[in-house]
Amino acid sequence: MGRGLGPQQRMFLEVLGDLEQARGPGLYLVSFVLNHAWETRLREPYERRREEAKMAREAYRANLRGKAAAGDADAKEDLHLEAHMDLLAQSIMRNSRRRGRHRVRKGIGMEDIKPTRCFALLERRGLVQRAAWVPGPGARIGLTDAGRQVLGMSPAPKPENRDEERVPLVPLVPLASSGRPNGTAAPA
Repeated sequence: MGRGLGPQQRMFLEVLGDLEQARGPGLYLVSFVLNHAWETRLREPYERRREEAKMAREAYRANLRGKAAAGDADAKEDLHLEAHMDLLAQSIMRNSRRRGRHRVRKGIGMEDIKPTRCFALLERRGLVQRAAWVPGPGARIGLTDAGRQVLGMSPAPKPENRDEERVPLVPLVPLASSGRPNGTAAPA
């Protein structure tokens, strides 16, 4: 562990710090942490990159139109291909929606991040604590005192009662006679 924190690790640590400042110390659902990271740190850069790419495409096409108007045969062919590529992209999207395969995705900003790895590395450094996955809500994660110290936050107050120290989790679903939750049968 000779290296410092990476940018993604630092971002998740800061997101957890933001959540603690807004909601108080505790363990948060990983999905909630990811959504908060998207809303506060990743959406704006992603939308900016998408807008820059759109403007670059438009500038390229405007340049092609200018060259084609001047009589450049290659520019006319490229402009023709651009129009066909747009029609092809629209057709693919329309057909995939019809078949139910179109999914709204958050984009490149979230695809580049490996939260499981980031959280594992932060846990190895002792900066976060993770609660194992339980049926129902899922895994949880929260800052440790060392993580708060890295962020320059004060340590979490210690509970006066020992019962308050435990993080309440959803109870496990009892197994039915089939050995599966809620008595469901095993897939064939």
